[in-house]
Amino acid sequence: MDARRKYDDVLIHPGRYFTAEWYCTIEGRLPALDYYSAMPEPDQDRFDDLIMYTH
Repeated sequence: MDARRKYDDVLIHPGRYFTAEWYCTIEGRLPALDYYSAMPEPDQDRFDDLIMYTH
């Protein structure tokens, strides 16, 4: 992680059972966000529900 970024910038879910975070490459890309954005909307909704349910 880029030292200039705070952990709170990439943390999207600090859960009891798992932690989800976006991480940044040296080039400044967010591969996990790219993957999420390319997912079909029903899959994005399921992921969002998982985050909401476990929070």
